Amino acid sequence: WFRPPNFTTVEWQAEVVLIADCVWVDELVQPLLRTISDYLEQSYCNPVFLVSYQRRGKSAHEMFWAGMTKLFRSISKVDNDNNDIAQHPLWKRKPDVLNVFRCEP
Repeated sequence: WFRPPNFTTVEWQAEVVLIADCVWVDELVQPLLRTISDYLEQSYCNPVFLVSYQRRGKSAHEMFWAGMTKLFRSISKVDNDNNDIAQHPLWKRKPDVLNVFRCEP
């Protein structure tokens, strides 16, 4: 995401975008937010972003979510207790480790 493409030249656009385990240091936050912003500006289908997220560093976490709240009108935590995620061994061992969010423009 340091050099995102011009999304208007892509022949297809995703209706759902998955972001998984991508923010753990400050240097990654702004390039990722810029790529998300570019995609939203150039998209014609209002994609939903699903963010699978494990909080690591405080600074990167705060920067990421401050940026996400500026980009999306709706961010909601997915109820992990009532789906297949709840059956995963990591989830059973540490339910606070994995968070999944639904972000809608």
